[in-house]
Amino acid sequence: MTVAVATPFNMDEQAFLQTMDRLIERFDRYSSGRCFADLDRIRLEHDMEGPLSLFDDVVHELADDLFGGTSWPVNLDMDRSYWIGSK
Repeated sequence: MTVAVATPFNMDEQAFLQTMDRLIERFDRYSSGRCFADLDRIRLEHDMEGPLSLFDDVVHELADDLFGGTSWPVNLDMDRSYWIGSK
């Protein structure tokens, strides 16, 4: 007979909430207009034309830290891209 041994689940609530705050702050950049000012600055600095990538590595990494292997990181990537594209 096999005996299943449950390992305790330890959640670091403080780190979770801090990471969530960082994700919210980063995501809020796109609704405040700062993102567009940053994109314009980058375009001017590098003499770029055309659209820049709407993918944000920081948003994706924070979402992945918080939500792991769920669909949430990709959903947030898509939501953010939609938000920027609709401006």
